[in-house]
Amino acid sequence: MIVFRFRTVFVVWIFLLMLVSCGSKKSNDVLLAKIDKEQLFLSDIDMPKNLSPEDSLEYLKNATQRWIIDQLMYLDAKSNLSEDEMLKIDKQIENSRKLMIISSMEEKLVSDSSKIIVSEEEINKYYNEHSGEFLLKENIVKLLYLKLKKSEPDIAKIRTLVKSDNPSDRTELLAFARNKALNYFIEDNVWLYFNDILKEIPINVDNQSDFLKSTSFYETSNDSIIYLIRFKGHMLTDSPAPLVLVRDNIKSILIVRKKNTLINDYRNKLYENALKDKKVTLYIN
Repeated sequence: MIVFRFRTVFVVWIFLLMLVSCGSKKSNDVLLAKIDKEQLFLSDIDMPKNLSPEDSLEYLKNATQRWIIDQLMYLDAKSNLSEDEMLKIDKQIENSRKLMIISSMEEKLVSDSSKIIVSEEEINKYYNEHSGEFLLKENIVKLLYLKLKKSEPDIAKIRTLVKSDNPSDRTELLAFARNKALNYFIEDNVWLYFNDILKEIPINVDNQSDFLKSTSFYETSNDSIIYLIRFKGHMLTDSPAPLVLVRDNIKSILIVRKKNTLINDYRNKLYENALKDKKVTLYIN
């Protein structure tokens, strides 16, 4: 027999406030529906916050209806499945439960970060041995870049500074960029994706590979703006990516490996100790 009961919006809302402020207890809970021995209480439903009383009641009605249908489907399925089918399901449930418990224990085992340390030497070693696994999907460059007003009187001097490798010229260029450039990038040891550069600088490129191989300095302008770019290095698509771009990826790979090693060592030690303590009896060789 099914019992399905709701009270008024006001009463339900009051109980909601009570449950939020005082905590849910079956002794003062609201019974929403009952099917045979199964009962659905208000505290069993995860209510969304900030609903009006009317919306709360509607939500409760829908949630209760879903619960009733699920219960009816479950009872109907039990009555239509054979004993062997039910035993098979019970076995699957028990196996899933065991796997979940084991997984929880393994997560706890590797949760201590002090046990999972990846050194720079390990990262470098992995990169040197597997650099072919980290190929660039697009071209990258190192560069110096300034965006200036075309009316800037010192453009000729700035052009010379951009082309210079003298440390004092670099210092002077940086000071100028900070004070007068509309935009700039002076960190020429940093790899940047060339496609990102093309979004900022109006470079007319038909073939990126040919352009980067043949260009060390590039200048372009429009009516009011001039762009000065010096390319300090480039790497083309399908080349091994520089370590700096894939370091975090390699570290993640090594962390997973160390976690797996830690878990496998624990499993093997558990197995060996069980054999040693005669907790396991093997009937096969």
